Amino acid sequence: MLPKLAIVFMAVLAVGLVSSCSKVEREDLSFGSLKSVELPSPNSIPAEYGRFVGVSSGTAATWPALWFEKPDGTITAVGVNWAGAEMLTRVTVVERR
Repeated sequence: MLPKLAIVFMAVLAVGLVSSCSKVEREDLSFGSLKSVELPSPNSIPAEYGRFVGVSSGTAATWPALWFEKPDGTITAVGVNWAGAEMLTRVTVVERR
């Protein structure tokens, strides 16, 4: 069994930890809208989207996003369904300024 001094020490430590807690204020996060445009052709990715820079997981395992970057820094994301051999008809564009 723990000595009384150890129990008192743990109780004082617990009270100290609980009383020192304070609410952390959340930063106001505001979100902007990304541009969504129609894919010019439903079965190809236009060369003007720029060079391929990466792939990320999408909303489902079979729908990854392919990321392209134009020379001016504009990023375009194209959703592709590998299992169904199809692409989303709209793409997301992130402009750089």
